[in-house]
Amino acid sequence: MASGFILVRSMCKPDYAWFTIAMGAMATIGILADSGLGSAFTSLGGKTYKELPVISGLAQLVRRKRLKFMIAASCITSPFVGWALLENDASPRTTVALSAIVILAVIPSTDSVVLVTVNKLYGRVKNLMAADLTLSLTKLMLITGICLTGVSATTATACVLMALWTQTILLRRQTADVLATRPAEVQHYHREIRQTVAHVMPTSIFTCFQGQLATYILTFYASASQVADLGALTRTAVMFTFLTIPFLQIVIPHIARSQERTHLKLVIYKAMLACVASSMFLVFISHSCSSWILRLLGEQYTALDSELSIFVAVSALGFVANAFWQILFSRSWVTHGWTLIPTTLLMQISSLPLFDFSQVADVIMFSAVTHVAAITVGACLMLRGFGHEFSRK
Repeated sequence: MASGFILVRSMCKPDYAWFTIAMGAMATIGILADSGLGSAFTSLGGKTYKELPVISGLAQLVRRKRLKFMIAASCITSPFVGWALLENDASPRTTVALSAIVILAVIPSTDSVVLVTVNKLYGRVKNLMAADLTLSLTKLMLITGICLTGVSATTATACVLMALWTQTILLRRQTADVLATRPAEVQHYHREIRQTVAHVMPTSIFTCFQGQLATYILTFYASASQVADLGALTRTAVMFTFLTIPFLQIVIPHIARSQERTHLKLVIYKAMLACVASSMFLVFISHSCSSWILRLLGEQYTALDSELSIFVAVSALGFVANAFWQILFSRSWVTHGWTLIPTTLLMQISSLPLFDFSQVADVIMFSAVTHVAAITVGACLMLRGFGHEFSRK
């Protein structure tokens, strides 16, 4: 959190725009590298977590597949990243350097996701907190150090790379007792993993595109300054991290392990109610303290008062939408996840005349359409998945 605000205040707008594009590329490749593998591992692990050899075998299988997906995702994403950087006036040298760092950074990310899932399955909350704290503190120390000598998009992205490797090394040590177990044969789980990937991959690809859509729209219709404004506003989304981390690390594993209908229904209901209530509280706080929050971002961004309020409200929608889909993934209720694509496109096309895409506020509001579609489809899939799973039992 602190490192993000330090970067916003220390970097000039063009550099921060390039850094924003690089971070978006890392997220995109990470999502494409998963494409349902994390969902399959969480779902299968929730049913077999008492059998260490099975978990070890599944972890090795998922790690191999994620590496292959990561290579393919890097090849697909790199041209778009290069175009976005050059369009925002980055030099060819900076473009090549950032693209290389992004690819190097997703290697530890590919491994860490699997290791984090192992910790989640066994309820190792202290380990998860230690890994997150290590990542945050390492980034903070490295970024504080480079700010004393001058920070650029390249050096800032390199700091993120080193922090990710540090976290991954710690995660490997934390999960060594499980992964060192001689793996069992998991060939019979391949079919279920392939089915989950087949159901989730189209949605993952589409989600990646949607996640970077605002940045690409501003790259095409506006300038690097507007891209930097959007990137600065994304720093405020860190508020939702305090809600997302316990949800992913405590609630989702509990939902994945639940096998009794009434208990599962109650847990999901309470979880979604808590998500909505807490996100509304954050929207109220950010609106009440908008001037103070903008001062944290620095003098370059103090005029973004209305944009801040809109962004936090849209982020709240996104948090609720993500909660729906994380639950779906944990139970493998994503058989008809592809319906999100036509639903979102239909809603976006219908709303096109309402927005001016050269304005940051309008681009943010346009992204809200994606979250509304995700909530609508997610709620329908949850009702269908719940009824279908327990009707078979």
